[in-house]
Amino acid sequence: MNISVNLDALKNDERETLLRLIGKANNPMKEEFVCIKQRKDKVTWEQLEEIIEAGKAKEFFGGKGSISVEMEGVGVAVFDIIGYDAEKLAEDKQHSITLWMRNLILDKMAFSTEDNNKWEESDIRKHINSEEFINRFETGFRELICPVYKDNGECIDTVDRFFLLSKEELEGGYEYINTEADRVKVDENGETDVHWTRSASRGSASGTWYVYASGLVGNISASWAYRFSLACVIAR
Repeated sequence: MNISVNLDALKNDERETLLRLIGKANNPMKEEFVCIKQRKDKVTWEQLEEIIEAGKAKEFFGGKGSISVEMEGVGVAVFDIIGYDAEKLAEDKQHSITLWMRNLILDKMAFSTEDNNKWEESDIRKHINSEEFINRFETGFRELICPVYKDNGECIDTVDRFFLLSKEELEGGYEYINTEADRVKVDENGETDVHWTRSASRGSASGTWYVYASGLVGNISASWAYRFSLACVIAR
C-alpha cells in the first residue's frame, strides 16, 4: 500500500509522535517508513490502522493525501482522501477517513436498468456492495472498510460499504471537494468522462444526477450506462 504524505504540514513534535506510532509495530510484515518530504511512502495496513485509531490521520497525511489499493482485474486503484471524521459510522468506531476513487477505471453501468432513480434499489448499489465485488480488494483494505449511514434526500437512507457521492456531497459536503475541477474524473486513457452520483432528481422517477466531463452536475435517465467513482470509509 502506498500513501502520499505531506510532511511539510507537520510540526516537529507531531512528526516525532507519528513516527513513533509507525515504528512501534513488531509485525513481521512491517515495512520501513522513510521520512522524506512530499514523496510516496509505504506503511502496512496495520500501521495505518494505528494512525487512524489514534486520531492522527489528518496530521499524518497533511490534509490531502491518497491511498493505493490492489484490486483484482484492475491492478492498483488510487483513492483520494476527501474528508476526516466526516461520516456517521454504522459500527462502533471513533475515527475515519473518507476515500474517493481517483479515476474512472470501472466499467460503465446503468444506474438502473429499470430506469429507477432510487439509490437503495439501484443496480450500481447492489453491484458495488456485493461480496463478489468487495472481495476484489486486498484483504488489509477490506478489513478497514466501515459501513456508513448515507442521507439520500427524499429517498430512503441507506447503510453502505461502498457508495457514490451525492449531489449535495459534491457541492460542498466534503472538505476537499470545493470546485467543479475537484469533481472532474478521467478514464484509463486519461480522457475526461461523465460519472454518476447516487442522487435522484426531484419530480421524476427516473431522473438521476450525474457529473459532466467539465465538473458541472446535471441529470439524465437512470437507464443510461455511465462510469462511476467509488467512495468508501475506512475507520477504527
